[in-house]
Amino acid sequence: SIHGALIAAQVSFGGGAVVGKFGVHGTNPALFALIRECVAGPLLCAAAYLKTGEKLLRRDWPRIVAAGAAIFLNQFFFILGIKILDPVSGSAWQPTQPIFTTLLAIAVGYETASLRKLLGIAVAVGGAIFMVVVHSSSGESQALSFSTLVGHSLFFLNCLGTSCYIILTKDMLMRYRAVTVLGWSYIAASFMMCITVVIVNDTPALLSFVCADASAVTQQHM
Repeated sequence: SIHGALIAAQVSFGGGAVVGKFGVHGTNPALFALIRECVAGPLLCAAAYLKTGEKLLRRDWPRIVAAGAAIFLNQFFFILGIKILDPVSGSAWQPTQPIFTTLLAIAVGYETASLRKLLGIAVAVGGAIFMVVVHSSSGESQALSFSTLVGHSLFFLNCLGTSCYIILTKDMLMRYRAVTVLGWSYIAASFMMCITVVIVNDTPALLSFVCADASAVTQQHM
């Protein structure tokens, strides 16, 4: 059942890249992510309270804020990556999350390094580098090539954010249900996303970069 849940999660991540591409077309991706988190956070917290009645201890709030930052990084960079690149690239990056998680787990002492694990990490990293290099040099103009490189970098940070969340919440999941930790982490992430939306909207250069297609859509309807 554990492996089935993990497979379902990876399939959902891949499908989310396709659905997300339609959602951010002609819109501000940061605002799109903010709406998702503002809806998901309260719903998850309500579900957790109704199901378990759990309340977070004050000493766990710093860890929740850190976990929220990891979710913020995951959601923000994923939405930006989808905006810049295609959903196929976004889906191709998602299987790297277990690799990053293993690497971080070894770094913090949750896992022990072994030749088998290190070889798996090396193969995965090599595949990611190959995908970025080939995609960035596939006959595109210099501007498009730079945009492609930025998009892949965003997906890298997106997947790294997921792995950081898993590591940061490992201890907490021994004391709370997963839905409780996830719900409050989303609440924390929504505050961070709100601040980001304000900064993006007040910075013309950033707004132009993340909403390049929005102006084109507006002009078509004028």
